[in-house]
Amino acid sequence: MSMTLRQLTNCPKDATIKVVRTSQRRSREIDYTLYTCTYHRWLSKAWMGRRTAVDPGEVRCGLLLDNRSYEEILRSHNEEWVRLVTLHDLDEDHAGDVEAWLREGIAELKGFGFPEQRGVRIALGHALLALTTGSDEVSAQAAVLTALAIGETGEAADRGA
Repeated sequence: MSMTLRQLTNCPKDATIKVVRTSQRRSREIDYTLYTCTYHRWLSKAWMGRRTAVDPGEVRCGLLLDNRSYEEILRSHNEEWVRLVTLHDLDEDHAGDVEAWLREGIAELKGFGFPEQRGVRIALGHALLALTTGSDEVSAQAAVLTALAIGETGEAADRGA
């Protein structure tokens, strides 16, 4: 899988901390790189890896360069924000069935009726559409992850992160 760009905060500050996790595989490829500012350094505690300082102006707070597999990134979205917003867990509630997870999450958000969650609901809908109408698996997976990344950024803005 190619790199997926994610934005975990809506913070306009420059990053000051970088967390890099390398793979346990023999190749030692980078799984992800997370950048946070001093204020959001609490966010980096949930992400394992080597922490180093970042030169000011290099990158914005909250950027995550994610090189993990499709399944690993899906689970990350589930753990970091989707489950918290929709109350549906990918594995516990849907045995890893991504389509069912997205459908139930969308239905749950419609039931809440919170206007600030509309963007998240739309992003989950786009992910579902990509999953069910994609012409090939690789393109569909990339589109699902892109839609989830957009939803993640919107959710961060909604909660003021």
